[in-house]
This record gives sequence, structure tokens and C-alpha cells, in this order.
Amino acid sequence: MKIPIFLLFFILIPYMSNTIETKNIYKKFIIVDGFNLWYLIFKYPVWWSIGILEILFLSKLSKKRIATNS
Repeated sequence: MKIPIFLLFFILIPYMSNTIETKNIYKKFIIVDGFNLWYLIFKYPVWWSIGILEILFLSKLSKKRIATNS
């Protein structure tokens, strides 16, 4: 069950999103240079990094609350 969820969220959805956004960029701008597409390269690693930091922060916060409530 975990492998299909991993494939869905870390491979399939980012690929579809990048494909759609790339097509939208080519429709919106007359001249497409590297700066128009640059954010596509770093979008998901940045989101995953923020998500990992959020998970670490929330797990540390919940452990702290459990320790103070006990």
C-alpha cells in the first residue's frame, strides 16, 4: 500500500503538474527562457524540504506536549 502512494505523490503528480505548467508557460509567454522554467526545477525539492521540517517540528512539539502533560 505504501509503494503506490509513494509513486503517486512523489512521481506521478509532480510529473503531471510540471507537464501542465510547462504547457501553460509556452502558451502565456512569447519568449520562453530559462528563468520562466527555472522554478519547475526547484519547486518540489523545496516543498519536500519544507514538509520534512514541518514534520520534524510537529513531532518534536507533540513529544514536548506529551512530556509536559504526563
